[in-house]
Amino acid sequence: MESATFQPQQFGKYLLVERIGAGGMAEIFRAIAFGVEGFTKHVCIKRILPNLSSDENFIRMFIDEAKISVSLHHANIVQVFDLGRIGEHYFIAMELVKGRDLLAIINRCRRLRRKLPVPVVLHVMAEVCTGLDYAHRSKVEGRPAGIIHRDVSPSNILVSWEGDVKVTDFGIAKATMKEHKTTTGTLKGKYGYMSPEQVMGMEIDHRSDIFAAGVLMWESIMMRRLFKAETDLKTLELVKEARLPELPSSADRRIPNVVDEIILKACAKRPEDRFQTAGEMAEALRDTLYGLGERVDSTRLAGFMKEIFKEEIEKEEQRDRDLSKPELLALARPEEQFATPPTRPDLPSYIRAPERAGMSPLSIAVLGTGLILLAGAIVVLVFWLA
Repeated sequence: MESATFQPQQFGKYLLVERIGAGGMAEIFRAIAFGVEGFTKHVCIKRILPNLSSDENFIRMFIDEAKISVSLHHANIVQVFDLGRIGEHYFIAMELVKGRDLLAIINRCRRLRRKLPVPVVLHVMAEVCTGLDYAHRSKVEGRPAGIIHRDVSPSNILVSWEGDVKVTDFGIAKATMKEHKTTTGTLKGKYGYMSPEQVMGMEIDHRSDIFAAGVLMWESIMMRRLFKAETDLKTLELVKEARLPELPSSADRRIPNVVDEIILKACAKRPEDRFQTAGEMAEALRDTLYGLGERVDSTRLAGFMKEIFKEEIEKEEQRDRDLSKPELLALARPEEQFATPPTRPDLPSYIRAPERAGMSPLSIAVLGTGLILLAGAIVVLVFWLA
């Protein structure tokens, strides 16, 4: 957590209660969303920095790409609830995952001088691939959306205290149906997790994410970076060659050769030599677990997280209790529940996650009353809109 001196502040219908972090483009907050009858929900707010709000190209890209995330609904993907603008601040509201990212997990294991258990790695990567497969296969209006994450890296893989695994930050994802497409040859993402074709500026597809998943799997087992050199240029050269300096089984003879084979196939230089879908890779990982006689589920993963993050879990549970105190919730102003209308009419002020089509009973009643007054007669209207 970034600041212990942060003062809660109202942000539309949200109360920002904690500043979690910040980067070059956005700042991240823990927030409480308020609804009717005292309803509250803890969420994560990603708010674009003010200096970028005047950059029309950036805002267009942000809105286009946030829409991709809003459309994805899967247990292995962090859910995005809202995309909007309040004043001059563009933001997205998303699911708050209480846990740590894969990078923090690897670093903690290093400090504890212990390895990530291979069965745990296989399970985590199977869940990651399942989420990616869903995104890759997603459709818009019945047609393939062509979504590619393009930044499958340790900081974008979250593991909750309860043992859930979720892919997050489709912020630079690419949808082939999107109106604003990234120019071919432009590098977007972390260099060490790019695919060879991505580094060479070629057109990429979902198999680029599969290559990154293979890199993640290697690093999680070997506990070090795979493609990392003294300079970015040299790192890109390593990625382009796609050579693995060592295989897991050669470092630890207890690791079966099938683990090497999965990594080698995922990290093949040519896309046609890799797993052709993330679902295929997930199946290979689960088959390997079964063949090893290992059963890893969310309960076992949660137990592992508690082993290495026991103190952090206890502190965050206390923080949850502090953030639920009535005096903090009383700071919220219910009258500020909606976004401020934008000063630029060409950009949307508020977009919610898709809802089921239909009319509420109250709307139907009002409509019926209006028709009665217009016709001057008593008319009974009964509608059922699925």
